[in-house]
Amino acid sequence: MKLVQIPDWLPKVPLMGKLFKPLASLNPSSKSDNEIMMKIVQEAKDLSAKDIQDWRDSLELCDSITNPRWHMYQDFLDYLEPDAQLGTSKDLRVAATLGKKYMVYSKKTGKEIPEKTALLMNKEWFFNFAWHHLDAVFKGYTVCQLTDPELMKFYYVPRRNVIPQKDMIVFSINGETGIRWTDRGVQNIIANKYKHNKGILNDIIPNLIWKKNARHAWSEFAEKFGIPMISATTSKTDKTSLDRIEKMLKLMGEAATAVLPQGTTVTIHDQATKGDPYNVFLKQIEMDDKAISKRLLGGTMLTDDGASHSQAQVHERNLTEGLAMFDKMMLMFIVNDQLLPLMAANGYPFTDDDAFKFDESKEISISDHWKIVSDASDKFEIPIQWISKTFNIPITAVKDRFNAAQNPNANFNKATKAMAASLVAKGITLPNYTAACCHRDPVMPSASFSTTLLEELSITLINDVFEGNDTLVTEILKSITSHRMLLDGLIEGWGDRRMQLTYDATDNHCLAAMEYNLFEFSRMKEKANVFALNDLLIDKETNNRRTFNDFRDQALPYLKNADQNWLKTEYNHSIAVGQNASRYHQFKGEEDSITQYVQWQTVGDSAVRPAHQLLEGKIFSLKDGTLSIWPPKDWGCRCEMIQYLGTPPKELRISNADALKLLNLKEGEKWVVNRAVSEEVFTANEMYLKQQGIAEEINKLSFKDYSLKPYDEIKKNYPAINLDKTITKKNVGELFIPEKGKNYMGFEDYLGRKMTLDKKTFTNHTTDEKYLKQNRHQLFAKVKDILSDPDEVYYFDYAKGRMQTKYVKFYNDAAVAVSTNLGSKNVQINSWFNMDNEKGTRRGYLIHKKNGSK
Repeated sequence: MKLVQIPDWLPKVPLMGKLFKPLASLNPSSKSDNEIMMKIVQEAKDLSAKDIQDWRDSLELCDSITNPRWHMYQDFLDYLEPDAQLGTSKDLRVAATLGKKYMVYSKKTGKEIPEKTALLMNKEWFFNFAWHHLDAVFKGYTVCQLTDPELMKFYYVPRRNVIPQKDMIVFSINGETGIRWTDRGVQNIIANKYKHNKGILNDIIPNLIWKKNARHAWSEFAEKFGIPMISATTSKTDKTSLDRIEKMLKLMGEAATAVLPQGTTVTIHDQATKGDPYNVFLKQIEMDDKAISKRLLGGTMLTDDGASHSQAQVHERNLTEGLAMFDKMMLMFIVNDQLLPLMAANGYPFTDDDAFKFDESKEISISDHWKIVSDASDKFEIPIQWISKTFNIPITAVKDRFNAAQNPNANFNKATKAMAASLVAKGITLPNYTAACCHRDPVMPSASFSTTLLEELSITLINDVFEGNDTLVTEILKSITSHRMLLDGLIEGWGDRRMQLTYDATDNHCLAAMEYNLFEFSRMKEKANVFALNDLLIDKETNNRRTFNDFRDQALPYLKNADQNWLKTEYNHSIAVGQNASRYHQFKGEEDSITQYVQWQTVGDSAVRPAHQLLEGKIFSLKDGTLSIWPPKDWGCRCEMIQYLGTPPKELRISNADALKLLNLKEGEKWVVNRAVSEEVFTANEMYLKQQGIAEEINKLSFKDYSLKPYDEIKKNYPAINLDKTITKKNVGELFIPEKGKNYMGFEDYLGRKMTLDKKTFTNHTTDEKYLKQNRHQLFAKVKDILSDPDEVYYFDYAKGRMQTKYVKFYNDAAVAVSTNLGSKNVQINSWFNMDNEKGTRRGYLIHKKNGSK
């Protein structure tokens, strides 16, 4: 089970970070703030049966000169909307627009800007935005307000509360209080008014009403006359015979046989076909359905049966080349004139040169496309990667008839080796993971490279390096992303034992140290990546700076290798280290109670390394030092230790030193380490780069670098802290409830990390006069909640070569932080305090942000 997930906020941060300017805050004094949503009164809709007169009354109310109101008309549309023909026609028309590709392009060059297209493409918020505004075609208008620029959340104002001819939103359908979105100071409103305020559904309201009436009348007719009426005439007059006849008639409604007295005749009155109900009702419904289709789709053959294929094609062109083009133009106006400027005002990188449009290029069949590319390849050099991606063909090599110039992969492999050699002088070591490291093949907690967050960040990084921009924030975001993936692997490897640990178990200290180690590794990897990208800027053969396209073509494969292939090996390694470190701490804790012996075990398949096979079944003693033979012993190593019960056979016993010789390993080499003891997933000589610059940058980064809003702007979104004023210096000691038999309290954070608070730290923070003035004795009651449900979590202060962790939680009237660090045996809570220095508190590497927090 994945306990660590890539947080939802990460994909959005690059859009708000170094590449883009910080978000503009909403104007708190403006009536366009979230107060619109808060002030609109929730009032019941009138969905009772409607007729033509009701429609006329609603139109009269809409068009009132003195006091127009639209709730009656919009309620009328809502009443009529549950209709299969109407629903299908609307869906087809909307799909004809939203099913097309679109892009953001430069007005000057006419070329697409992919990174800006990506801000809209395949985003749920944009699909909903477009859908709502296309609905204005049917219902007359759509008005919405941007309530959360960071997540691009819109509040769509109920149409019944809008008065389009006055550009006004009323808080109550019959009230006078509201706002005009055209007034000065009103912000973040997008209003889309169709050329006819009532929308095209107004043209078919009579058809919808008549259709409903016809279906209702036909239903009543079927109920009354669907079973024919049966009557009988008889010469009998006695009550017994009459009762028997009546009973038989009733039974004939269910069965077609009856025994009746002599002289009785039965007549079946078939009223179901009299008056030709099919022509009365069905023709009415069919006529109305055709009217609906014609008005919404420009024809009937897209929703109804048609005998002519050519006619159906004409009807389809009416939709795709006529009505859909109109809808696309309307949506383009809304996006270009209102949405993009609004996004730019809220910190997104759109300029006056940017424009939105639909891709109107004609699609061709895959076979025709392949023929064009095949013919062109005889005259032009076409990138192999593009062919593989376009036609979904896995290409691993190019046949000999193509020279090396036509094989960019081969060229890049050579360049990678040359680049690795040149980077050594800068203290950078690119990994040389062996081919045998592919034994373990779990699913990484990420999507394919083409859609991962790392790819988005890599594109930003490439742009920043080429433009000479500061890459720090993008580097940090990539580091955080990789770190969370690797941490997920470590926790997966540790398994369920992690959740069953006592607070003072050595595992807790080891896990925390390894978590910090993983971040250092990820951070050094991204630093090395920037060095590598800068190295690629210069073409070594010509000694000239590359063009952007050339640089990108070299940089993308390098980063793909780092973010996909290398990361997969590193993820597998994190799992292996987690599994074996967990086993080591478990076995060490049981060496005196269960057994001191452990046995080397391979997976036993054909992929096991021959050297590792030599150790199969060998038995070691846990009392033989730190057992630097402890697996893993190579990239992708799947070997493990299991407990051995009883007295081991002499021929299977082996010392740590002799086992190292079998593996041809010597003391001091990188694989001669028990990572459970060193508390490292990656050792110093496995880092891409020696640790440098962390102490400076970790203290330099603040919440502003992540484009997070200041506390004063977001505190209104949180409840009050509600401190218990009855807690005093005299009684605060009652809150310290130690674990049984221990002198510390145990806590868990949002990921189940276990940590302790010792008596000395508690007493110091709750009785010292300087801390009492800061209400720390009363704040202590919030520590548990802050750890388990923080709004932000930072790594901070590179103290003595170790990072610490800070948890921050916001309240309406306070922001409180809890800091923890690695003690000698466990993770310790070392302080909790009110945030009086926001930049000093909200600083460091932001590793967690609560979903939905501001």
